[in-house]
Amino acid sequence: LIMPHTEYVQLGKTDNARHDAYQQLFKQQLAESNLFEIRNATNKAWVQGSVHFKHRIKTQSIRRVQPNAKGGDRRSKNSRSMESDPIDFRKYQLQIGT
Repeated sequence: LIMPHTEYVQLGKTDNARHDAYQQLFKQQLAESNLFEIRNATNKAWVQGSVHFKHRIKTQSIRRVQPNAKGGDRRSKNSRSMESDPIDFRKYQLQIGT
């Protein structure tokens, strides 16, 4: 059974009203910088969203949600201390169905 999404239903009282309201959502073009961010995140499989959203996804995942910072003196002690902690896979248990 296929049902319309509740967000779509809330766009209007009739099918025509919802259709028109939905089309209005796409009349404004996104800024080129937003398009770049969306495309970059999509092409590189990074999370797109606010810092808060990225943090929430990171805590629920075992992979990075954005690239590491680039540049700097990688040989210095300060730079090495700022590197990401490696993932400790021992705390994740592989569960295989029987």
